Amino acid sequence: MAYNTETMNVQFLNQSFVDKLDQGMEKEAGVAMSAFVRQKLREDGFTRKILEPVMITAAELDRQTTEEPTVIVEKEPDSVAANMPFLGRPEPRYFTGIRYPVTFSKIQSAEFKKSKFELATYRTDIRTVLQENSVKDLQKQEDENFYYNCIAVAQAAGNMYSVSGGFTVANLMEGVKYLVKKQVPVGTILMTQSMYADLLKQPSTQVGSPAASELYRGQASLDNFYGFKIITTNKNDILPDNRAMFFTAPSYLGQFYLLQDATVFLKTEADMVSFQTYEALGVGLGNTNGMITLDF
Repeated sequence: MAYNTETMNVQFLNQSFVDKLDQGMEKEAGVAMSAFVRQKLREDGFTRKILEPVMITAAELDRQTTEEPTVIVEKEPDSVAANMPFLGRPEPRYFTGIRYPVTFSKIQSAEFKKSKFELATYRTDIRTVLQENSVKDLQKQEDENFYYNCIAVAQAAGNMYSVSGGFTVANLMEGVKYLVKKQVPVGTILMTQSMYADLLKQPSTQVGSPAASELYRGQASLDNFYGFKIITTNKNDILPDNRAMFFTAPSYLGQFYLLQDATVFLKTEADMVSFQTYEALGVGLGNTNGMITLDF
């Protein structure tokens, strides 16, 4: 009975979506889709777990001599800041004054097209189909751009390190010490799920018998490391399996502004429905010593 109820609910959602399009209500359909996409986007992608996005309005932008949307941020006088390009500029821009700009870029997914007659055959929520396509595209762009910008900043600041002996708890602690030497607190550690699996293999002599037993039975997860939050990703085509990245706390690290969160643009022509997702974001590092990389 529960299965039939769920099927009916999904079919009702799908039919309501198609009905809106038939009635020329693309805007209303797009708003409903955007709300779903934003919820899913916030759950995935490592960039948004390292820096919590903050929504701003056009009124909070600072005027410049150009038309590029910008927010001017104050920083500590003795630190070097970097504005991270997401589109249009190949390298981060560095600033040593007491203020620095965070500029915005638009990133968008590919455009997807589907016949409304084909959409009518789905027995799963059409919004899920949208999430599986466009949201993954945005997540990939966010994480890829953020990662390569961080690597460029780390290289310029001399914050890329390596240790011999492979991946061990002792070697992982070396990354903690490298970041602490920058006189900033340790906030998060980013690693691939493959490296995380190696971390889970620590013996009971290292993590304690109760913890080892719970991890072995799958009744617990190792979401922190000596009090430092662990963030994992399966994107080993971006982050290598032998590299961990250590970030300071967000208040010491930088800003992630959203001028517009993930929004779905829908249009119809005859029976064809096309949609793509786009957003406008700006990311800046207020302290280029706020992150380091460690290769094993």
